[in-house]
Amino acid sequence: MTHTNDDDRGPVFDDKAKITDFERATALLDPSWLDNAACQDKDIDDFFIPEGKAQVPSIDVAMTCRSCPVRKECLLTIAEFEGESHPSHTKGIFAGMSPQSRQRIYKLPLDQWQTASQEMLTDYLEMKIRAQRDVPIKTRRAQLKEIGRA
Repeated sequence: MTHTNDDDRGPVFDDKAKITDFERATALLDPSWLDNAACQDKDIDDFFIPEGKAQVPSIDVAMTCRSCPVRKECLLTIAEFEGESHPSHTKGIFAGMSPQSRQRIYKLPLDQWQTASQEMLTDYLEMKIRAQRDVPIKTRRAQLKEIGRA
């Protein structure tokens, strides 16, 4: 999907290759933290919602991201990618956050991103868990306990 120029100008992308925004971002930055990502064994399609559907994480994706040991690195990587060179919203769930949620985080000082994003994700999870009417109450209670909102 990528290759490096002989003159060491960095990665060059094959425009015809199917490559996610996240793969582009991590190719441009240091991707070594991905080895510790909680989403390694998850289906990538769960993180990239089809066009025309709400760009919000499922409970499973949000729970995976919330407990991820490299969530901060994920958020910083996608923030760098979504910076000046890519100002439009990048599709996909990164660090458990929708494109709209990430845009709200970016308005805060950098030193507040981690705490604010964790609070937003926990609030989102609580709302989604409580709204699951087709899930047994025991399961909902266990999920709420897992996020510290039981």
